[in-house]
Amino acid sequence: RAFAYKVNSDEGDCEAAGRVLGFALHTIEDSYSKSHVLRNGDWSINRFQNYSQQNSHKHGEADKEKGSVEYQKAVEAVRKLLNIIICQNGDPAAIRQLLQNEVLLLSPNASVGGTNPSYQK
Repeated sequence: RAFAYKVNSDEGDCEAAGRVLGFALHTIEDSYSKSHVLRNGDWSINRFQNYSQQNSHKHGEADKEKGSVEYQKAVEAVRKLLNIIICQNGDPAAIRQLLQNEVLLLSPNASVGGTNPSYQK
């Protein structure tokens, strides 16, 4: 829904739209970071990790793995979202499908909490 409205530069909506887009892109990037989620082999999310249980330095290192498969998956998901926004006029159904079927695809046993031992305090 965030991208479904038309931007009206006369009303200052461009800045707000840019902020919303920034939040969306950051969420996509974090959803592929090993310090944020644990994913299965099919890329479905198995667990959302608890930041409060993590060492902040170790947590941040996962976000810098530019050559990783996770990084490439995040870049591809961002590219797909921008393509929907630019070429499909921000079609809400297409955005929903991308998020539900790829970016935030949950495994049947998905859970919240805990953390991978390699990121613990």
